[in-house]
Amino acid sequence: MYKVTCDGKTLHNDNLQNLKVMNGQLTLELGKTGAFEFSIYQDHPYFDSVKPVVSIIEVYRNELSIFRGRVLNIKYGFYNEKQVFCEGELAFLLDSIVPPHAVTGSFTSYLEYIISIHNDQVEEAKRFSVGSITVGEFYPFEVVEDFEFLNSFETINKRMVERSGGYLQARHEYGEMYLDLLAPDMNIGNVSGQKIRLGKNLLDLRKEVEGSEVFSGIVPLGAKIGDTENRLDISSVNGGSYAIVNNSAVAVYGKIFKTVVFDNITSASELLSEARSYLAEKFASVNTIEITAADLSGANPDLDSFNVGQWVEVISPAHFNEPQIFLIRKMSIKISNPAGTKIEVGRTKQGLTDRLGNVVDDIGDLLSRIQNVAGSISGISQKAAAAETKATAAETTAKNAATKATSAETTAKNAATAATNADTKATAATTTANSATTAANNAASKATTAQTTANSAASTASNAASRVSSLEARPYITAVGTTGIWKWKKYSDNTCEFFGKIPVTNYDIKTALGGWFRGANIYDATAYPYPFTMTEAPAVNVTFQTRNGLAAIAWVFSPDANTAQNYAPQCYLITPVTGSGVYGNINIIGKGKLS
Repeated sequence: MYKVTCDGKTLHNDNLQNLKVMNGQLTLELGKTGAFEFSIYQDHPYFDSVKPVVSIIEVYRNELSIFRGRVLNIKYGFYNEKQVFCEGELAFLLDSIVPPHAVTGSFTSYLEYIISIHNDQVEEAKRFSVGSITVGEFYPFEVVEDFEFLNSFETINKRMVERSGGYLQARHEYGEMYLDLLAPDMNIGNVSGQKIRLGKNLLDLRKEVEGSEVFSGIVPLGAKIGDTENRLDISSVNGGSYAIVNNSAVAVYGKIFKTVVFDNITSASELLSEARSYLAEKFASVNTIEITAADLSGANPDLDSFNVGQWVEVISPAHFNEPQIFLIRKMSIKISNPAGTKIEVGRTKQGLTDRLGNVVDDIGDLLSRIQNVAGSISGISQKAAAAETKATAAETTAKNAATKATSAETTAKNAATAATNADTKATAATTTANSATTAANNAASKATTAQTTANSAASTASNAASRVSSLEARPYITAVGTTGIWKWKKYSDNTCEFFGKIPVTNYDIKTALGGWFRGANIYDATAYPYPFTMTEAPAVNVTFQTRNGLAAIAWVFSPDANTAQNYAPQCYLITPVTGSGVYGNINIIGKGKLS
């Protein structure tokens, strides 16, 4: 179930007929601001509450917020409905400017620096706190220099997102808005319970090999040497060679080299190790796979819903020899038709299996070490247990003697206590009787108050029921559209309104009619059928709109009941003087009952 709010007021609820927006389209994309578009008509109770820039719009799916942002702009349609365009809250970062700067530190400290500049320039509702950063340990840097005036969103994407391959995410927790910078591979455990299967919900699959990005060897360069522009290389630890190659890639593509810079590495041996890891992981990252699939949870609530940033299993024997795991990068959701939700996934991450394998090996070594330590601890524990047994036996003997002495003392005390208790109970009985009388009087008073409250509640409920009935009885728009010359609306009480415009070109008015003149029938009515089948002839208002200054009265008629019920009325023009070459439009506004 979907719900849409504007500054806390409900604009749309699937379960409430009088609270609806039309054509709601939500687009969520990994690391992007996201967008939400919808239309709202004048008969909506909160039509005037939706304002550009200041209104905060939030979209919920099953009570969980999946989009929050602001109204970017509003257009007005033919029926004065508002066509509303919203952008997600990451767009708040577009509102601040980062001046030229030179910063030394880590990924975390640099993001904190940018967010502090942003927060100083914007209102409290647009401020972020630095959240989770899962790319920093893999992509450290020491100095960042920027000589441009960019907004905060551009700065973070240019200096952090593009470099790390991660993505930004806005998150709300404990009343604060956090900005996370996440590495997709760190979330590999978050796999959707709903799978994508060929012949079920797989809609499209495209694969592309980008030859321009293929390489089989690299020349790795490290940090700058001193104050020069020269950089550290690997020749001193690589047999005098500046480059390394991947033989598997050479066998397929031949020798293709590119330069890769590792700004933070100052050791030649460390540079060589990092370069080998980079080449092993990145040389084959040229296959781009895009998959479009339907989210079936809209039609089957027992299925998990897809979420951007989540991984999903794809089963398609026609394309893959075995199931593949892909990252969900984009979702398109029609809130009035959840079954039509579509997702797009990106390519699989190269080297992920290798990295997971290394993690498994490390865990195996750790378990072996733990078992050795556990064996040593076991021997110590046995000796300690024997000593503890002897100490426990001695303690038990001493406790038994103390218990017998305590028992004798207790018996004497019990006798004294029993006498005291008898006196106390007698006093308590008298107090209880007095309290009972008071309680009975209070109960009678509360009963009177309760009756008054019940009467008030019944009156309030009756008034509420009357207001609900009034709201339910009020017709509301169920559909709008265009058919032929007609623009139309349908209402919940099975009526419709329509508007049409029929052109008049080069029309002559010369036939005498008493002291007036009239022209011929302007058009064949059957050429303009109404957009719907009516139960009877609709009520129409026909006017002539001149374009060359000749005033005229539209004389409306229908030759028979069938024509009147199903087609635009036929029409003559009548004027006090003759005219020729008349131009203009016949405007028809009508309302009728649908069959």
